[in-house]
Parts: sequence; structure tokens; C-alpha cells
Amino acid sequence: MNSLTQASLRSSDHLRKALWLLAIGTFGILSVLLGSQIVLNASEGADFTSVFSEPAQTIDGDAEVVWVEGQPLLRTLEPQTMEAIEFAWIRSQAAVDNAAVAGDRTGIDVWFSGPAHEQVNEVLATGAIVDAGNSDRHVVTSDFYSIDGQILMAHIDRTDDSGDLTERVRVVFILRDGNWRVEHLTRIS
Repeated sequence: MNSLTQASLRSSDHLRKALWLLAIGTFGILSVLLGSQIVLNASEGADFTSVFSEPAQTIDGDAEVVWVEGQPLLRTLEPQTMEAIEFAWIRSQAAVDNAAVAGDRTGIDVWFSGPAHEQVNEVLATGAIVDAGNSDRHVVTSDFYSIDGQILMAHIDRTDDSGDLTERVRVVFILRDGNWRVEHLTRIS
């Protein structure tokens, strides 16, 4: 082989090596860019606060729940907790009415637990007419809210259309399985 051919082969070997290095370098850069994009997307994820977004809750009827300030609490009662308690309270009362009228006790199992669940079932078993007091207005005064945010004790005044007190109850709500439930229920007047 002549020197020109050898130089040409060496040059083509250098060119091939250069192209391979360029291809490997491009692949490396693209890999790094793609990897960083994946890491950025993975670190963003869902909005953390969306985990605590409130479910769409509607309360049947015209019941109104009003909160009044009671004793100073160890922990501030959060607005979303107040709404969840209101929803649980109205639904629990509707469940008692539904069980008494239609015999459907499904709501009792959902909205009551512990001693209150047993108490409601005992009253319903007697066949007595139960008026759960789905009045137009329920005035809630919180007496205790646990530091861990899983227990709330309150007294609730039920009033009729004219604003007269029809019943006062002391209620202990407990947060179980993500739902507020009536755990204890005592009629005061």
C-alpha cells in the first residue's frame, strides 16, 4: 500500500472514531437531559394540598348549622373540620329518621359508632317513634377538641322555626376511618 492509501485509512479510522465519540456524547447528553426531566416531573407530583381537598358534600333539606364560641380549646378548630362535623351531624340525624321511618339502618352504621351506635339501635329496636330532631337550626358549641384532632365534644341546641329551643344534646364526635362519627350522645334537655 502506498502512503496515500494508508493516510486515507487512518483518516477514515479517525473520522469513524470521531463520529462514534460524537454519537456517544450526544446520547450521553440526551440521557442526562431526559433523566433530569424525569426527576423534575417525579419531584413535582400531585399538589400536596390536594390530598386535603374537601369532598363535595351537600346536606339534604334546609338544616342550618351554626357554630358559637365555647370554652377556649387546646387546638384551633379548623374550618374544614367544622364542615365535616356539620355534615356528619346532619347525616346522622337523617339516618335515624330514615331508620325509624323506612327501616333502613345503613346510615346508622356509617354515622354512629361505639356506645351511640348501640344506643340508637336499642331505641330503634323498641319500635318507638324516633324524632331525630331535624330542625331548621342546630347551634353547636364546642367544649373540647383533642390535640391530635380526632375527638370533638360539643353541645348542640336544636331550635324550631320560631327559634325556640326544642332539645339540647351533648355529643362526642370521633374521627374514624376518615369520617367523623357520633360516638356518644346524651340528651341534656
